[in-house]
Amino acid sequence: MYQIGKELGLTRKEINRSFFFKEESHSFKNRIIFHSILLIIIILIGAIIIFVTQLVYSVSTHTNNTYPSGTLYSTVKKKDFNQKK
Repeated sequence: MYQIGKELGLTRKEINRSFFFKEESHSFKNRIIFHSILLIIIILIGAIIIFVTQLVYSVSTHTNNTYPSGTLYSTVKKKDFNQKK
């Protein structure tokens, strides 16, 4: 950045003033505001990720299988027990 600024004819002090805060008293407030906004954004992104993964998990596991996978199917019915007596 400094090299580009020098090519444009700016001094180092002018370059620093363009990219950084001029007054030190406001930089602390600005830093707190920046970190607060960043924290809120990170929390929102995390909540969205958790919501989407829960939604995908609930849709993918919502099946009405009578028998779990790997088990044999039963052909026995209630009327079979009545005939045996």
